[in-house]
Amino acid sequence: MTEAQFKAQMSVMMTFYPSQKLSQETLRAYWMKFHDAKFDVFKRACEKAVDESEFVPTVALINRLMGGEYSFENVYHDLKRIIVIPEGGSFRGGDLHPTTQAVLKSLGGKSAMGMMTNDELKNKAKREYRFAFAGIEDDRKRIKRYRDATKSFRINEICLDNQPEKH
Repeated sequence: MTEAQFKAQMSVMMTFYPSQKLSQETLRAYWMKFHDAKFDVFKRACEKAVDESEFVPTVALINRLMGGEYSFENVYHDLKRIIVIPEGGSFRGGDLHPTTQAVLKSLGGKSAMGMMTNDELKNKAKREYRFAFAGIEDDRKRIKRYRDATKSFRINEICLDNQPEKH
C-alpha cells in the first residue's frame, strides 16, 4: 500500500473516534507495521476493527483481523483444488482469495506444487501462509538481505587473556 492510502485509511478510521488523537510517533509505528500490507486487506481489517472496538484499534487487533479473514485451511483447500486441474487446464487467479494468490506465487505456481508430496505441500504452504496472510511477504526479502550481509562479517583472530598473542 502507498503511504497516501495508509494515511487516508487511518484518517477515515479516526473519524469514528473523535475524542482520541494519534500522535505522529504512533502513526509512524502503525505505518512501520503495516507499510508492506496489501491495501484492500488493511482497509477491511480497519473497518472490522471499528465495529469491534470502542477505542482506537491496536496494531495487534488490526493484525489479527487481517489474518483471521481467510484461514490456512481455506488456502490449503484452494491449493488442492488447483493441483487437480488437468494439464493444460487453467484457472482464473482473480477468482482466488488474495492470500491464496500470494501463497501460490510463493510456492512457484501450479506446476511446482504438483511436484510436491502432500506433506511437503502442506508444510511449505503453512510457512508461506504465515507471511502472506498479513500481506507481508516482502519482509522475507529484507530479512534475507540482512542475513546475507552479516554472513560476510568474520572475525579473523580473537586473542583471549589466557592465551599468548601470536606475532
